[in-house]
Amino acid sequence: MRIHTSKVVISIIQILVVDDEAIIREGIIKSIDWGAYSIEIAGEAANGKEALDFIQISKPDIIITDIRMPVIDGLELAKRLQKLIPPIKLIILTGYGEFEYAQKAIEYKVSDFILKPVGAEELIKVVLKLKDEIIAEREKAKVRNSNEAMLKENLPVIQGKMINRLLNGLYTIEDTDKVSKKAKVMKIDLSGPYFQVFIIAIDDYIHQLGNSHAKNRELVLESILSISEEAISSYGKGYLHRNEMGMFVGIINRDRITFDIVDMCRQIQFLISKHLKLSVSIGIGNKVKDILSICKSYNEAFNALRNRVYSGKSSVIHIRDISMDNECASIMYMNSFSKEEKELQIYIKLIDRKKINNLLDRLFKRFVTEKADYNCIRNISLYFMFAAFKDLKELGINVEDRLELQFDPFIEIEKYETAEEMKKWMISVFSDLLHIIENEKNEKYKYIVKVGIDYMINHYNEPLSLTIIADEVHVTPNYFSRVFREETGQNFIEWLNKFRVDKAKDFLLNIGMKTYEVAEKVGFSDYKHFSYNFKKYAGCNPTEYREMKV
Repeated sequence: MRIHTSKVVISIIQILVVDDEAIIREGIIKSIDWGAYSIEIAGEAANGKEALDFIQISKPDIIITDIRMPVIDGLELAKRLQKLIPPIKLIILTGYGEFEYAQKAIEYKVSDFILKPVGAEELIKVVLKLKDEIIAEREKAKVRNSNEAMLKENLPVIQGKMINRLLNGLYTIEDTDKVSKKAKVMKIDLSGPYFQVFIIAIDDYIHQLGNSHAKNRELVLESILSISEEAISSYGKGYLHRNEMGMFVGIINRDRITFDIVDMCRQIQFLISKHLKLSVSIGIGNKVKDILSICKSYNEAFNALRNRVYSGKSSVIHIRDISMDNECASIMYMNSFSKEEKELQIYIKLIDRKKINNLLDRLFKRFVTEKADYNCIRNISLYFMFAAFKDLKELGINVEDRLELQFDPFIEIEKYETAEEMKKWMISVFSDLLHIIENEKNEKYKYIVKVGIDYMINHYNEPLSLTIIADEVHVTPNYFSRVFREETGQNFIEWLNKFRVDKAKDFLLNIGMKTYEVAEKVGFSDYKHFSYNFKKYAGCNPTEYREMKV
């Protein structure tokens, strides 16, 4: 075995030559100027064993080998190379009498066969073909590795978006298989066969964590996540998600009849108290039978958690344990506000402050008229507030990122003892929410227009239409057209044609390119249309412009 060394930079592709006859090895190595093809001879070996030893030191990209050799022949070498990942490309040199024998190597994925005597032209042709394959494979691997790295880096965000859609019931029955497969790719265990949701919320968030440094606060929240995940793993399988409300949502795979979720939640509560000196309350929903029903269990867990208004802090509350009498004055009384809830949804989307304030005023007047007790007023106020938060989430607005970091409605509402104080607080909160929507709308407009412009800049030389661009930003053509005009002061086709004309000016400086070729180059299929737009935006026709500039 001989390893070739070089003082120059290592070539793109490296070759190992294997033959028991030194004269043949020398002929292959010296008869072709491999460097001219960006190829380097990495070494040579007298048989398959030496070749395998060489691979342990330096893995070549291509091996050129004789089929008949002592110790380990070319066929056995091919068989052993098959186990390598990625496999090394193998070219087998064979005589006429050995060709039928050589065909057996096909099952070992030999890249090519060349009959002896080997011609330099034929050999370099085969090697260059394999070189192209190797470079293409490297590029694919590079893209794949880049995508995998990007997925890994953004996995928590992507996981969060999927879980939020699942918890809010935004998937349809047609999505069932897609959700299961997507969860598996994202390393979210939703294997079932049944599911149950619980929600962990820090009691008195402001008093327990509000005054701590942001870094320390994040460390505590990560510790809660770690403690809870460890407790879940001791009981079974599940996934824990930190939501935008600063709570922790657990989805448990119920595959055991004897599983006691209340015991598990009490253990989580105990461990958080022991290690972090924090009080938490946990709400638990009922067991459901399919993935799309997880949102039902989530809503139940959320409603159970709200009941800490009555049960107090450091509670573990299962939805099944909440009686009719504990729900405000009654659940029927809560349901009697469905008309107001629907009105609120409409006014939020219309960003109508006046109507929201009137609605809240009407709501609290009703409380007074019907002599609702304090707890009932507080509970219904929270219900309306979280209904608004839910509407914001459906609009794609992250409440946690927009409101004050320490904002916790359960804590805030406890500061107010009268209905009038609560009403003023509610009006203030809803005013902030409408302000958030207005800002988000402006940001969303700017984002849509930016993405649309980026797409036109990168595809200006292709046929473009309002529909094509609107599809790229996932809005309707009419909506994109309106937003684009509001942001830029011109419609999209005016912007596109002006950009194409600016690009055409550069191409016209190339005297070797005809004007109709320039038109096609910048996306105008009709020369007359190109000439008309060029004169409109440049003040002269393409020919006149070229004569002035060249």
